[in-house]
Amino acid sequence: MIKKVTELILLLGSIQRKKFFLIQLLAIITAGFELITVASIGPFMLVVTDPGTLYGENILANVYEWSGSGDTSEFVLFLGGIVISILAIGTMISTYTIWVLSLFGQELGVSIQNTLFNYYLNKNWLFHSKENSANLIKQITAETNRVKSGIINPLIMLNARIFTAIFIITSMVIYDPYVAIIALLIFGIAYLSIYQMIRSRLSKNSKDVSNSHTERYKELSEGLGGIRDVLFLRIQEKYMKRFKRSGRVFARGQGSIVALSQIPRYFMELIAFSSIIIFILYLIRSHDGSLSGVVPVLSVYALAGVKLLPAFQQVYASISTIQGNLSAFDSIREDFKNSQNEKLLIEKENEYNFDQFKIGQTIELRDISFSYPGKLNSALNNLNIEIPVNKTIGIVGSSGSGKSTIIDIILGLITPDSGEIVIDGEFVIHKNNISLMQEKIGFVPQSIFLSDASIKENIAFGKSMNEINKSKIQNSVMLANLDEFISTLPDGLDTQVGQNGMQLSGGQRQRIGIARALYRESEILIFDEATSSLDNVTEALVMDAINNFAKTKTIIIVAHRLSTVQKCDKLYLIDNGHVVDSGNYEYLLENNKEFLEMATIIN
Repeated sequence: MIKKVTELILLLGSIQRKKFFLIQLLAIITAGFELITVASIGPFMLVVTDPGTLYGENILANVYEWSGSGDTSEFVLFLGGIVISILAIGTMISTYTIWVLSLFGQELGVSIQNTLFNYYLNKNWLFHSKENSANLIKQITAETNRVKSGIINPLIMLNARIFTAIFIITSMVIYDPYVAIIALLIFGIAYLSIYQMIRSRLSKNSKDVSNSHTERYKELSEGLGGIRDVLFLRIQEKYMKRFKRSGRVFARGQGSIVALSQIPRYFMELIAFSSIIIFILYLIRSHDGSLSGVVPVLSVYALAGVKLLPAFQQVYASISTIQGNLSAFDSIREDFKNSQNEKLLIEKENEYNFDQFKIGQTIELRDISFSYPGKLNSALNNLNIEIPVNKTIGIVGSSGSGKSTIIDIILGLITPDSGEIVIDGEFVIHKNNISLMQEKIGFVPQSIFLSDASIKENIAFGKSMNEINKSKIQNSVMLANLDEFISTLPDGLDTQVGQNGMQLSGGQRQRIGIARALYRESEILIFDEATSSLDNVTEALVMDAINNFAKTKTIIIVAHRLSTVQKCDKLYLIDNGHVVDSGNYEYLLENNKEFLEMATIIN
């Protein structure tokens, strides 16, 4: 446990670690005031029970003389005021410390969430193609929340209470070492024994909670994400059954962790009060039944007990809670570590002058090869394609031929194993300057992602409301053949589209995607199977939108449906990662048997 907690602290940023150690200093100061409050009650009770102390040779007598009090009653009031003031100051410091500790714990948790979210957002497409988004969401939310609430917060409170306990126990040892050591042994052995008995149970419960979180997020994501199919197939009960099952595991695991961290408190209270009674009897006997000698000592130990018992319980509860949530740290450890150590290839805009980067003549894919991790066969093998500026290029082929991989490489979503992208025969695009290329591209995939916002916000995707250019919106809408549709809407461009555009038809979503690409004023437009799921009439509307700007932009169309590439200036026929033929539509229809078969089957 100590090793993992230390690793977590070391993974924090330098500023966070500095704050963490400053907060430990604050905890030490607070513990010091706890000690002062305990120590202050003894002299007060001594004067109350034995005023004669003020007339001897001791510190209290000197303070009495210095105070100028008229009689002992006046001095008792004076001394009582000091004790109350000390207690009040200690209370305020403790309150402030708890406030700072709690706020820091929450801020640190949010910081870890931000770090992980940023890390996942900047991982490449291959990473996301293999990962379940529900699992990533679970890591950022549930597991990070467990790290915050179950490790960071208890750790902060643990250290604060340890300092308090050490200071008070030290003072008790100085005051009466025999009693202090006996009390320490009783409480220490009791808590250690209980912890040893339940440690393995806490670890098991911790893993059960992590595993159940994974299952619950998976069921939520799939059940709600595929709600249309769930409703049609009437399989709600299957999802609910699995969700309930993982929920029971979660409830048992999390409930047991909480219970096991709290239950020992009641056994310890029994031990504590029994010890106090025994201690009182011991003091009375050692002072020959005189209460005047017992009360001051008893007052010190009573107040020390009031402070120590919650401190011991907090220490035990913190250790138990941390042990019960270590699996959450195990779950995010590698990603959190990588987010701190791995230098992600994120290009800052000021590192390049995007305005000076121009594509004057051609974009070439030279000898591009690529294999997906874990796959034996290459997706692309020494592929060569030339794309002239302001021409429409079609990429066709059967499923699995490598078309989408070509697009992902052009988009910079994946990096080729070998080969390069060359601009105008000279400038080489690589992974460190791919942002130059991405700035020039507008991308329209088969499935358009739409946020739950207005049409206007979805067209200017990524821009805040005050950044949206209205004239660019209007121009994009017109070129995408959306103006007629929008004119029929009561709220026009401010119409809400619903989650992922559920309020719109497929063709309307596609044309919003086209308008989005045009809003960026992209020089290159890429359509990846953008019309494959549309009917003939809607496809014609989308293709009309594309033809509106066909001669003023470089267009790349990937398609199964050959009707969408008939007007392309040049087609590349792809098979098994190779270019097997190229030419315009009529040329391939007359000279390539495979292309002719594709056209015949589709027609």
